[in-house]
Amino acid sequence: MVIRVLASRQNIAYLFTTFPKATETFLQREIIAMQRMGAQLEIHSLWGGGGKFGGMPVHAFNKWLLVKLFWIIPWVALTRWDVFGVLLKGLLTRGAPSWLNFWENMLGAGFAGVFYRSFRRAGVDFEARIVGDGPLRDELGRAIRRLNLAGQVSLAGHLALDEVWGQLAWADVLVHTGIVAASGDRDGLPNVIPEAMSIGAMVVSSPVAATTEAVRHGVTGLVADVARPDAWVTALRRLATDADLAESLRIEARRWVEENFDAHKNAARLSACFEAQTRS
Repeated sequence: MVIRVLASRQNIAYLFTTFPKATETFLQREIIAMQRMGAQLEIHSLWGGGGKFGGMPVHAFNKWLLVKLFWIIPWVALTRWDVFGVLLKGLLTRGAPSWLNFWENMLGAGFAGVFYRSFRRAGVDFEARIVGDGPLRDELGRAIRRLNLAGQVSLAGHLALDEVWGQLAWADVLVHTGIVAASGDRDGLPNVIPEAMSIGAMVVSSPVAATTEAVRHGVTGLVADVARPDAWVTALRRLATDADLAESLRIEARRWVEENFDAHKNAARLSACFEAQTRS
């Protein structure tokens, strides 16, 4: 499967007590600068404010939503005491500079309690193409429709070699979810992995057979357990949001291919081995 990240801009949420506020021009300059850098911004005003700023909507917080905290707080205390306990300890032991500051903090905490699930669901916009054919095609098609992913995931089917190269050139990431079949059959090192590495598509692969000979985790690609979907999500998010890591992986992957997957170099090595054997 090849994936293209459609929106890799940094997502940042600003939470203000009141925004916009004429006296806080330094904050306004910061937001304008972040916007010009290409960051995807969300601006929330917790007490009053709202409207638009710099063409961006300012979301005014509906305080009636705080009613949800009557069941959210007990639930978090029961299921995530490791987090809730730290927050409670800070509330009881750290004095706020003023009552105004205290209630501003409480309002911010209430906002976080109401909206934390929405922020956790925020993902990366993408398009994925599954290249190849097989007995699972119909089942995959049904799953795509059931999950409403027809706009993001497509089944390309069997493609000629030149078309596969076209897909690799289009993609940001190659996802290889190889497994060991019940019969024991497995891949060696699929050609598509070094081919993707040679053209600049990053690789996320399962640690099956010889794939990790080319895909060294964190060096030439990323490795994820095929049985853990969360590991694949984490890997893809890292590639979408960490530009330095992505560039490093591309450089090292290309270096590995040039050293180990060059047909001329490998043929010369093989010829030298044959020659050495005939002389011995």
